[in-house]
Amino acid sequence: MSIPIPDITELVEEFALSLPCRRQRPYPPTNVRRPNVGDGELLLDAFASGESSELTTVTQYVFHALEHMMTPQGNLWMCIALVEMHHLHLIGSLIRNLGVEPKYWRTNKFYWTGGYVSYGERLCSQLRTDINTERASINLYSNLILELRTPEAIAVLRRIQEDEEVHLYLFQQMYRRSCEEFGQCDYPLGAGLQGIPPTGGDPCVRPCPGPPCPPPSGPAPCSPPPGSTPIPQSQAGRPSAPDADNGSTARLSIGSSPAWYLRR
Repeated sequence: MSIPIPDITELVEEFALSLPCRRQRPYPPTNVRRPNVGDGELLLDAFASGESSELTTVTQYVFHALEHMMTPQGNLWMCIALVEMHHLHLIGSLIRNLGVEPKYWRTNKFYWTGGYVSYGERLCSQLRTDINTERASINLYSNLILELRTPEAIAVLRRIQEDEEVHLYLFQQMYRRSCEEFGQCDYPLGAGLQGIPPTGGDPCVRPCPGPPCPPPSGPAPCSPPPGSTPIPQSQAGRPSAPDADNGSTARLSIGSSPAWYLRR
């Protein structure tokens, strides 16, 4: 007896569009007018190369989600991991359509390994690492957009970059709520993120002198990226977020935990 299998690509697209931790608009098609092997090989670095590739972010965020299951932080990580998985599929499709095999290796044919994943040991250090990962991903896509010559590929990368900006914002806000506001610092004064000054360099992430952390002060939290909406508290006390397209309320439910991923 054969089991009917529906169009899985359509189902994946529908599921990806239902996730709340992304820019709320559709993705461009991955079809290209003509192959371009050079562009396809450039995209391998975003597909499965080093610390900021989509394969690395998927595996890294799934690991962090498993470390914090049934928590708001774990829900956020799993939601973002699923969006990154869709990015992996989009970029792999682009690479294939451009005439290159979408293997898990860099442009120089050096294979991807689990050593690229930044596992981390504690919640706050993992959040800081993932903020750094999102920044690196945004920079990677900015550079690729300048190098590519295929308009369809550029459009897909611009759309993916919008999601990465939303992920950066969500990780920054979760860091403030989980670490700064509750005194859960696990790093010394002056640690800071790579490329960020140890004090005053980022209004969303700032080092503190160790437990207990001082109360939040200084600049207000970072503004949400264009097209996204800050997450307000509903009148009933249950966090909710208006959908950027139609104003409806989106809630995240992964496993048996219905907690909104930015709930305190």
